[in-house]
Amino acid sequence: MWAYICFVNRKQIMRQFFKFLFASFFGTMLAIFIGFFFMFIIIGAIAASGQEKVSVKSNTVLVPELAKPITERKLADPFAQFGINSSSDQLALTTITKTLAHAKDDDKIKGLFLDLTTFGGGRSSLEVVKEAIDDFKTSGKPIYAYGDYYTESTYYLASLADSVFMQPTGGLDFNGASMEMMFLRGMFDKLDIEPRVFKHGDFKSAGEPFSETKMSDSNRVQMKALMSSIYGHYINGLAETMGKDTAELRLVADSLQIRTPEDALKLGFVDGLIYRDQMLDILKNLTGADDIEDIETLSLNKYAQSMGPEIKKGVDDRVTVVYAVGNIIMGQGDDETIGAERISEALRKARLDEDVKAVVLRVNSGGGSALASDIILREMELIKEAGKTVVVSMGDVAASGGYYISCKADAIFAQPNTITGSIGVIGFIPGTQQFFENKMGITFDRIKTGKYADLANPNRPMGAGERAIIQNSLDRIYDDFITHVSTGREMSKERVDQLGRGRVWTGEQALKNGLVDELGGLNDAIAFAATQAGLEDYKLKELPKPVDPFEQIMKEIGGVKENIIKSEIGEEQFKIVKQIQWIKSFDEPMMLMPYFFY
Repeated sequence: MWAYICFVNRKQIMRQFFKFLFASFFGTMLAIFIGFFFMFIIIGAIAASGQEKVSVKSNTVLVPELAKPITERKLADPFAQFGINSSSDQLALTTITKTLAHAKDDDKIKGLFLDLTTFGGGRSSLEVVKEAIDDFKTSGKPIYAYGDYYTESTYYLASLADSVFMQPTGGLDFNGASMEMMFLRGMFDKLDIEPRVFKHGDFKSAGEPFSETKMSDSNRVQMKALMSSIYGHYINGLAETMGKDTAELRLVADSLQIRTPEDALKLGFVDGLIYRDQMLDILKNLTGADDIEDIETLSLNKYAQSMGPEIKKGVDDRVTVVYAVGNIIMGQGDDETIGAERISEALRKARLDEDVKAVVLRVNSGGGSALASDIILREMELIKEAGKTVVVSMGDVAASGGYYISCKADAIFAQPNTITGSIGVIGFIPGTQQFFENKMGITFDRIKTGKYADLANPNRPMGAGERAIIQNSLDRIYDDFITHVSTGREMSKERVDQLGRGRVWTGEQALKNGLVDELGGLNDAIAFAATQAGLEDYKLKELPKPVDPFEQIMKEIGGVKENIIKSEIGEEQFKIVKQIQWIKSFDEPMMLMPYFFY
């Protein structure tokens, strides 16, 4: 009887097994078929897009879409092939500089229309765009600016225009610069969480939002000096383009003299208060179009497609630009993070390629992992040992770990308002024992084989000996940091320590104190590197290669949840949440800026 029952059960089991096996098999095959089907569609769309040639018609007006996120270079955007504005929709700095330089001598380009709502980049990127527009202006072609509402950043660009117009009920934000820090110490106290912050340097303030309720005196000093330098550069640049005195501009801002559109018109900040249809009429007259619908316009991304790739036949020598953008982490990283493995591999490829005579490391990073930073710095040292020129070009920020990977270069270029320095180290270990016990009713008990087997455990009190061990580790890393800077910048360690201790500097300040060599952008750094390498003609190569489009698709799909959260809490709050989430993942000493600049 039992044998029969077991036999029947085995038959049922086998039938169910083969049923699910075939169902799974056919389901898998169907998924693979559908996947390949869409893959071929995507490949076909990409190929067709790659073959598409944009035709530039006579009397075309260029319209830079400066509200888009401005990236260092053009990155993979798989959804753009289908006309979808995905989160990776961007405008690259390299696209801006190349297209405006080309348009300057293009007879079909009639002029430039700056439709300024918001600006999608940082302050250093703003400077690059301003220089590119200023260079275009030498062509004598008209530049018009229009804004419903001008921020200080967008007006900085608008001031270059031959005519600046504003919506009659719009506004101009011109009241000086301010910054506000958010401190979480009170929240931690309410939650019974002990913020254990370790650092080397009284200016190293990245941990203050967790451990303090307000800025420390040293941090207030450095931030006031930083803001003074950034705002001073802004006012000086604006005074030059507007033909006004800096004292006059400061007075206008300090006393808030621009409160209405009429104030902006009376003080000469704008040339007219007009509606958008009236602005389009001006462009219609400029281009000779019969109607506003007939005005020929092109975005910079579209215009770039008309230019085609630059081909230099018979030229073997190369200058390689390696892009290091984002937080510095271990592993591969991606186009928005600096993975030690990925960036080291790119630098190594450049070093081993006999055709590469010079390397430019483009750094836009506030730092991150100390270990990952050291791995990247080693590759920079090996390039120099190989006898190749290596130059650093700093973007919006190249501080802490971002400065660490830069300090051994033959020359460092920065923009006047680049945030750099922050030579220091920080560690953060939240003490969560009281939180779990008092708020959650959770307790911990443990067994260990040695006194320090659970070093830095957040779920128990931390003893003085344990604190000393962690602090000594940070002190050692800091000493390594200033030693590298001392060697790379040819300064004494004492002098580096004076400039270090976690203090941040602008590019202008860093030039004066010797932390950078020149003020300028990426093109200036490339030209310098080529000259130092003795190159008159050369090709440019960019590394690492952008992330594969299909990987990007998966990332976009995975980002849907983040986009929903972002829409609910707002862009700025979402950035803060992401940074806190990143900081929570720290499991080693970090080289970080005091703050994140947006």
